[in-house]
Amino acid sequence: MLRLVLVLVAFVVATPGFASGATTGAVAPQHPVLIVDRRPQSVSLYFSLPASDLTMLFGTGAEDLLGQDDTIDIEGLYEGTFELADRIFASVQTAMDGRPVLFEGISMMVHDPEALPEFKTPWDGETSIAVCTSPETVDKMGLDALQAYLGYFAWKVNGMAPITLAFQGADSSDLKIEIREFWNMQHTGSRIETLSGGGTLVLQAGQGSRLGSATLWLLAVACLGVAAVFFVLHAREGRTGQKTLDRV
Repeated sequence: MLRLVLVLVAFVVATPGFASGATTGAVAPQHPVLIVDRRPQSVSLYFSLPASDLTMLFGTGAEDLLGQDDTIDIEGLYEGTFELADRIFASVQTAMDGRPVLFEGISMMVHDPEALPEFKTPWDGETSIAVCTSPETVDKMGLDALQAYLGYFAWKVNGMAPITLAFQGADSSDLKIEIREFWNMQHTGSRIETLSGGGTLVLQAGQGSRLGSATLWLLAVACLGVAAVFFVLHAREGRTGQKTLDRV
């Protein structure tokens, strides 16, 4: 049920009239990109990479999207792709705080490099995997020409916990990947890492969220300070006014 809600949300935000447009002609990134969206009790992962490189990273490709002529089956895309997203991600060993955790596929989509969606924020991640953003633009195209986008979700977890992703792709080691970290949709940092140890990626606990909390505390203290100054000045004015009345 939760997966259906997430897919519907992605569908709505990408619908013309709600957003300014599903595709923006963004430039394809030089490396695979992973957007990590941490929340207090959930984590979402969004991937972008050439569709032909899926096997290299995950060990499984998106050939199930193809029809008999080896081009994208448009009707198949409209029927939904979360099951294929699950199959592609199935070999990845995922853990949080050292304990195995299940990341379920939300959806996946392929896009024409001539009409790529933006892929910088979790919002972009949601719209890039929405079914309504792609099919008509990839008609009669093969996987070699397309960019793949995949989304995954873990619920009822500690969003601050370290995340380990052990990829089982044949060539996943020594692969550079750009990581964009977010806490509650707020960007906390970006970096490029090289997978090591047979293709294992370790995402440390969300330090950016602690920085965000510290900032909130500083703002709260500042507000209290301003309120205290206002109270003192107001009280002083009151005493000055009372003394004036007493003299009269």
